[in-house]
Amino acid sequence: MKDITLKSIIFASLFSSYVYAEKRFSFDCQIDYTQDIVSEQGQYIRLAPYQTNYDFQELGITVAPKNHPEYPENYLIVNEPLVRNYHIEVEGDDFILKSNDKVLINTSLKKPSEGIVINASIQEFSESYVLIDFSFYNPRTMLRRHDWQIIFADVDNGINNDNIARYMDFEHSYGGYECLNDLEETNFEAYQKYWGTLLEAILQKKVEITPENSY
Repeated sequence: MKDITLKSIIFASLFSSYVYAEKRFSFDCQIDYTQDIVSEQGQYIRLAPYQTNYDFQELGITVAPKNHPEYPENYLIVNEPLVRNYHIEVEGDDFILKSNDKVLINTSLKKPSEGIVINASIQEFSESYVLIDFSFYNPRTMLRRHDWQIIFADVDNGINNDNIARYMDFEHSYGGYECLNDLEETNFEAYQKYWGTLLEAILQKKVEITPENSY
C-alpha cells in the first residue's frame, strides 16, 4: 500500500498540469484570405491610388504597375496560395512562426532579436476556463503585429471544434479570423496543459491557476 501511494505521489508531481518540463510546442492555424483579397482588388480599381492594410509581402502579392506586359495597372498578381497555414513551434529556447513555408519569426525566447515582439497575457487560466492572448511581430518580415486569442471552457463533451475559439487579428484591426483547420478532440485538462507549455516558454515562469472571474 505504501508503494502504491508513493508511486501515485511521484506520478502526480511529474505530470502536474501546471509544471511543463517539456518545452516543446506546435500549433497550426489555417486562415483563408481569398475573399478579402477579392475585395481589395475592387478597392485598387475604384480608389487608385490605394494602399492596402494587408501584408502583401507575406501573402506573396504584387500590384501591377503601369505598362505591365501582362496585367492591367493596379491588378493584384497573386504568386502564392491565399490560404495560409500559420505554424508556431517552440523547442527549448527556440521560437518559430511561419506563414506556409515563409518564416516570419525565428528567434530565441530568452533573448529575442532586436525589434521582435513575442508576448503572452493570461486573462483567465482557471480550473474550468481559459482565455489567453498572444502577440507576435517581426519588423523585418511582418507589416503589422499578429494578435492571437484562445478561449475554451471545461464542458461535458470535451474540447472540439464546436466549443473553442482560436482567433487571429492584426494590430489596429477591428475584424479577426478564426482558425479553419479541425481540432483533434481532447479534454480540458490536456488542452490547458498544451497551451500552458507555450505560456511558460514565453513568460519564462511557472503558470499558476487563476481564480475564476465572475461575469
